[in-house]
Amino acid sequence: MKLSTNQYFTNISRFLGEQQGKIALLQAKMATGDKLVTPSTAPQTAARSLDLNSLITRQEGYLDNLERLDGRLQQEEVVLDGMRSMMGRMQELAVRASSDTYNAQDRQAMAVEVRGYIAEIIALANSKDNNGAYYFAGVKSGTRPFEVDATNQVTYQGDDTRITVEIDAGNKLPVNITGGELLPKVQRVELGVTSTISVFTVFNDFATALESNDSSGINRSIGELDSVITSLEQLTVGVGLRRNIVENSRDITEGRKLALTAMLSSERDLDYAAAVTELSAEMLALEAAQSSFAKIAQLNLFNFLR
Repeated sequence: MKLSTNQYFTNISRFLGEQQGKIALLQAKMATGDKLVTPSTAPQTAARSLDLNSLITRQEGYLDNLERLDGRLQQEEVVLDGMRSMMGRMQELAVRASSDTYNAQDRQAMAVEVRGYIAEIIALANSKDNNGAYYFAGVKSGTRPFEVDATNQVTYQGDDTRITVEIDAGNKLPVNITGGELLPKVQRVELGVTSTISVFTVFNDFATALESNDSSGINRSIGELDSVITSLEQLTVGVGLRRNIVENSRDITEGRKLALTAMLSSERDLDYAAAVTELSAEMLALEAAQSSFAKIAQLNLFNFLR
């Protein structure tokens, strides 16, 4: 089989071009440390990398949700602790005021203190986050949840919708405490008749009983305040449990992200030792081909006749 001069030059030129392309690709990989310079160079690796990147991004989204959720739960916990402290002080005043040791003037002074606590509790119930959204208004986060009218009656303007956040695939955790949960209704029994009243009715009636030196009203307030505090403590426990879930979920998600990142690294990171060896071999092959081509290109009939 005979090869024409043109065919030979075409073949050797193609080989040199391909060899230079391989070297350029290896140099690009070594410059970036990435085996995947372009998707076309390794389609399967590109597809696996895309899937892994998607999973890593999803884990990062879960971690962001967990971070925001934990921040909110911390703020809710602060509010609950503040309320519990003031309600505990109110209950202490109720027990003290029920004693005959204190007179009407003493109870008037206690009433002033109680009125101050009521105002502070309302302020805490209307707490807002850094974006100006109310914590305890349900989905109506732009609406001030607790409003006080001219007669000191407090009405709830929010709603009781529970907001959830996805912390893992198919796993959602409640974000908020609604106003109804924060300050639930209280059962009052008088003369054998049970009625449902608001927490603020309990507070205001207690303050009024102190102001009017009403012993029976003061004694009734002790049990009602105890019921309110018990509900608040249960709510605090619930927030603590959710914070524990958030912490555990964060550890799991960070571990999963770390594992996925390691998998991506094994897919994409270049083995420099192997790459250097391969580059040396390809450059040696290129130099040999160039040398052979140069020698063969100089062969012609005149050189032969010499």
